[in-house]
Amino acid sequence: MWPFKRTRGPDELPVSDLKFLGEQDGEPERRLKGQLADLLARHPDIERAYLVRAMNGGAASVMLCIATRADEPDATLLHEIGGIFAAIFNTKEHLDILFPGAAQEVQLAKVCAPFYNRSTRNN
Repeated sequence: MWPFKRTRGPDELPVSDLKFLGEQDGEPERRLKGQLADLLARHPDIERAYLVRAMNGGAASVMLCIATRADEPDATLLHEIGGIFAAIFNTKEHLDILFPGAAQEVQLAKVCAPFYNRSTRNN
């Protein structure tokens, strides 16, 4: 998992006892999703993306979950996501970014629809 903190940038952290709770939605989140969808459409390896509330090791979190065909996170993509996030939210906020495996995505899809889906996007 990659938490992006506006002041520092991304750090890799372990994921433990992860439970997806439901979609994170509100006016600023809809702005974030719209801008992220435009960004993700420019990255051909990205298939779907979700913005979800989750519990990770007993701590509440908001996660951007990105289903991708790439083997590793794209550092440029993480930086671009961070820039979009930082422009919308204040410096005390952070965004956890998860690249879920197939089993995690099945669990995720049970509680949250993707806000970005390459197969249904009109390009």
